Amino acid sequence: MSTSGATSFTITRNQIIEQALGYIQKFGIGDRLQAEDANACAMTLNMMIKQWQQEGINITLMQDIAVFLENGKATYKLGANGDNASTEYTQTTVKTAGVLGDTTVELTAKFADTDAISLAQNNAKSWYVTTGVRHLNLNGAISDGGTALMPMPAVVTITSDADESGTVFTITGLDTNGKTQVKTVTGPTAGATTSTTDEYASVSSVTYPTGGALVGNVTIGYDAALKRITTGELDFYGITQDNNTIHWDTLLSSAPFSTGTTAALNSPLTYAAAALNPVFFYKTKASRPLDIISARLKNSSGNISSLWRQGSKEEALNNNSTVTGTPSSFWYDPTIEDGTLYVWPAPTDIKSVLLCQSRLPIEVLDSSGDTASFPQEWGLALIQNLAVNIAPLYEVIPSQMLAYQSKRSLDIARRSENQNRSLQIAPRLRRGRKFYR
Repeated sequence: MSTSGATSFTITRNQIIEQALGYIQKFGIGDRLQAEDANACAMTLNMMIKQWQQEGINITLMQDIAVFLENGKATYKLGANGDNASTEYTQTTVKTAGVLGDTTVELTAKFADTDAISLAQNNAKSWYVTTGVRHLNLNGAISDGGTALMPMPAVVTITSDADESGTVFTITGLDTNGKTQVKTVTGPTAGATTSTTDEYASVSSVTYPTGGALVGNVTIGYDAALKRITTGELDFYGITQDNNTIHWDTLLSSAPFSTGTTAALNSPLTYAAAALNPVFFYKTKASRPLDIISARLKNSSGNISSLWRQGSKEEALNNNSTVTGTPSSFWYDPTIEDGTLYVWPAPTDIKSVLLCQSRLPIEVLDSSGDTASFPQEWGLALIQNLAVNIAPLYEVIPSQMLAYQSKRSLDIARRSENQNRSLQIAPRLRRGRKFYR
């Protein structure tokens, strides 16, 4: 039996509008959406979404925001004009130590044996053979049960201690949209690395023809930094310096790399940066979260610890902001323009990243091909309620059935609001006459 292999779908602004017009008998199969209709309905759609949010209907995205910490800083602004924080980031390390005033820095590809998908495989170690192909054993640190789950979208890399350029490898897995992806990669020469051009979210198999033979030991890894940095997809960089600060700036858009993995910087280093110091990259700052549900601290070794949420803003403000250490608690205030995140104690390890599970507002749908960034369970609610709202524009009275369906679909979608809420239990500590959690 053939299946799609996908569990998700996307829908564009104009597809929502066409479906809504269909509910009020103003659009049919084979019809072409007119620009006047698209513009009028798009305005109603965006106003409806904003009104829902104002009414407390949490049609939001649940996403992690990576907050990049600063030494001794307990308060962070989150938003377009806030501190360095993003919903998507990647990192690598300094390869060759930099000094004060350097305008270039050589980077290390994000690949290490401990992060591998498959370690040191050769013909004798191939996991099993099926018709025409040999399967490599997925035995690396990020592999479990025959599948490698990427910590973030990444290209798949192949390295070997011998010349494998005569072998073509087939990489099978899921792409970043959850669809099956099968790509081929020619093996590297001795000591070199080749990679896929497309990123994977997971890898389920790596194969090569039984008619061929591996010359040496092959390792399959991933590189989250390689594609995004070299193609200019990431604008901001932060280089960890030896004085416990991060040098933030933007890459030179005209020439992000002068040679190989040497990044050309917009501004010189303000302090020395030793080899293996972390380097962070991200594209854009995160939007202001409507709320932060939970927070986890990820240190430079990849270990994660959870923070507990403080009981109130007053409690957060009463904490001594001069106390430093490893953050153990947080509070978030969605202040206007940029939200305010409080962490306590103030961090000292700037190589750690704070991952905040956040409720983010839905982006407005400006263009015809804009993909609706709402949770999929909201699709029918948006279509049917838009139909009710645009009906007066077309001098149509919504049917009782449509009115019932729109209300029911909205009620069903709202049930998802509490799915990501968590219960946190923390001790209450008495300080003077007040109780604190």
